[in-house]
Amino acid sequence: MKLLITISGFSGSGKTSLTDELAANLKDALVMKFDELDSLMIWSDDYPEWLAQGADYEAFNLERMRVHVDQAIKESRARCVIFDYPFGRLHSAFRDVIDMAVYVDTPLDIAMARRLLRDLPIDPGVARRHVKEDLQAYLANGRNAYLEMDRQVKPSCDLLVDGTRPIDELVSIILQEVKTRKLFSV
Repeated sequence: MKLLITISGFSGSGKTSLTDELAANLKDALVMKFDELDSLMIWSDDYPEWLAQGADYEAFNLERMRVHVDQAIKESRARCVIFDYPFGRLHSAFRDVIDMAVYVDTPLDIAMARRLLRDLPIDPGVARRHVKEDLQAYLANGRNAYLEMDRQVKPSCDLLVDGTRPIDELVSIILQEVKTRKLFSV
């Protein structure tokens, strides 16, 4: 059986950077990224309605994603899978196969700044529109969705790491936790 570690957090929390760095340190790891698989997810993009109805994460249909992930894991020779996956242990589609769920706990302002810097286009005119649209979306729904994530996903995780700390420090913390739990020899 392969070790499955999920890395969860807001957009801009550092989960993708942490996923990549953790995989590089484990050397024998398969990396999977939710953002590259989200076309396999079925749900409406109506965040206000989703929030108004109680922000039920089971509203995201992840059945096809689970089938795809299971197949990729089966075909891989890697001993460990690092999955950049925003739901921690909260969603039933993956809850039964996660060995350790990590939550990158990053203040919303830092996550937003990282996101803007990461996604900022080079063209100044496009950049202004991008920043304005991103901030409007954040104020309209994004902030509340992230607060729900903090309220629901964070407690479902096994390990919280401080997203303001250097990535190499976070990798060390996770590797130590993997050793402590005797999940995998690193």
